[in-house]
Amino acid sequence: MAISGLDDADRHEARPAPALRRGMTFKRQVTIALVAFGVAVWALVAIGLVLNARIAVREEIESSFDIAALFLETRSRDAVGAPDIAAAAEALGLSGMSTRHVRKTLYDPSGAVFTAPDGTADAGEDDEAAPPTWFQRLLDGEHLRSEYPITLADGRIATLVLVSDSEDEIAEVWADFRFILPVTVAYSVVLLGAAILVLNHVFGRLRAVADGMQRLGDGGLDARLSDLHIPELAFIVERFNDLAERLGERDAENRHLNRRLLVIQDEERRRIAYDLHDELGPYLFGVRATTESLGRAIAALETAHIRHLREGLDSLADLTQSIQSRTRKLVSALRPMSLGEVPLAELVSDFVDTVGRFAPEAEIRLDARIGDASFGEAVDLTVFRFVQESLMNALRHGGARQIEIRLAEGPAENGRARLVARITDDGAGPPGDVPARPGYGLTGLAERVLALAGEWSPPRSTPAGTVTEIVLPIEHRAPVRAALSDGEPEETA
Repeated sequence: MAISGLDDADRHEARPAPALRRGMTFKRQVTIALVAFGVAVWALVAIGLVLNARIAVREEIESSFDIAALFLETRSRDAVGAPDIAAAAEALGLSGMSTRHVRKTLYDPSGAVFTAPDGTADAGEDDEAAPPTWFQRLLDGEHLRSEYPITLADGRIATLVLVSDSEDEIAEVWADFRFILPVTVAYSVVLLGAAILVLNHVFGRLRAVADGMQRLGDGGLDARLSDLHIPELAFIVERFNDLAERLGERDAENRHLNRRLLVIQDEERRRIAYDLHDELGPYLFGVRATTESLGRAIAALETAHIRHLREGLDSLADLTQSIQSRTRKLVSALRPMSLGEVPLAELVSDFVDTVGRFAPEAEIRLDARIGDASFGEAVDLTVFRFVQESLMNALRHGGARQIEIRLAEGPAENGRARLVARITDDGAGPPGDVPARPGYGLTGLAERVLALAGEWSPPRSTPAGTVTEIVLPIEHRAPVRAALSDGEPEETA
C-alpha cells in the first residue's frame, strides 16, 4: 500500500508538463467574431443608407423637377413676345426664383447664357459640405432635362433649360452618412470592449477553478473555491468543494489506516524482538554457560579422546556466542532496545558513536536541536531508520568522509509543528540533480514517512554536497530524562 504511494510520488515528480494547446484560443475566436460582426453591421448599415439614399434622392429630385417644370412652363407662356431677353427673364421670374435640386439656364437667341442683373446665373446654392466624388457617383442617378423655347417680339427664339441637380441632396445624405457610420463603429468598439471585459471576468473565474484543481492535484486537499459571483458557475464551485472535502476525508482515513498499520507493525516487531530476547536469549545463555562449564570440568583430563571432546565443546561455545551476537543484531534491527526510553537525540547519538568506531576515517557531526524529547515511538523509529539508512549509504556507496546530521524542529505548517532531519555529505551522490532511485531500505523508509503524513526528499546532488531529508509532523512530544546511574530509564511527563 505504501509502496504504491511512493510510486505515485515518483510519477508525480516525473509527470511531463502538459503540451501547449494548439489552435486559436476561445477568447481570440470571440474577439474575431465580434470584430467581424461589427464590420458586417457597419457594412449593412452603409449599404442600407446608400440604397435608401439613392431612392430618396431620386424621388426628391423628380418631385422638385416636376414642380419647377410646371411653374416655368406656365411662366414661359407669359414671356412669349417679350421685347428682349432681359424682359423675358423678368417675365419668367428667374431673378427672384429659388428652386432646390434644379438648375435653370436661359440661353439668348445666339446660344449664349444670359446673365441675370444680380450677376448670378442661378440661385439656391446649398451650403452643405461637398461630398467626395465617389460618393456623388454612388448616389447620383440619371439627370432630368427639359427645354422651353420662348419667342421674342423680333421673332428670335430664346431657350429656357431645366436640368436636375442632386448635389445639395447628396450633400445632406453625406452629412448623415458621416454621423451614422462613426456612431456604428463606436458602438461596435464599445460592444467589443464590453465583451472582452466580460470574457476576462469569466476566464478569471475559470482560472481560479483551474488553480484550485492544480492545488488539488498537487496534494493540497484543503483547497476550496469561494463564490465566483457567476450563478452559472455556482454548481462548479459546489461540486469542486464537495470533491475536495470527500478527497480530504478519504486521505485522512487512508493516513489514519497507514499510521495504524505502522503502529501495529512496530508493535509486532517489538513483540518479536522481545520474544527473541526474552525467550531465546536465556536458552542461548544456558547453552553457552553449560558448554563453558563442561569445558572447565574436563580441562584436567588430557587424553586424546578428551582433547577431541574439548575441541568440540569450544566450537559449540563459539557457535553459541555467534548465535547470541546475531540475535542481538536481529533484535536491534527489529527495534532498538532503548527506543522510547531515551531522548531521540541520544538514540541517534549512540548510533553515530557506534558507526564512528568502525568507520574512523569518516568525520560524522551530529547537530541535534530538539532537546531531551521523544516524539513518539513511530516518529523516533522513523528518524532513527532514516539516519541509519542514509548514513550507511553515504559510507558504503558514496565514500563520504564528511557527514553532517541535523535534527531540528521546522516551522509549523497548517498549525502543526514539524520535525526536520537532514543529512549532508561530501560523497558521490546521484549524477546531476537527478534523485537517486530508492533501494529496499529507502523504500521501506519512504513507506514509513508516507504513513506518518510526512515528506521525504531522496538523496540529490547540490553545491553543498549530497543532501537528503525527511519532514514529519509532530503529534506527540514528551521530555525524557537520560538513563539513571543504575541503568534503569525513567520517563517524566
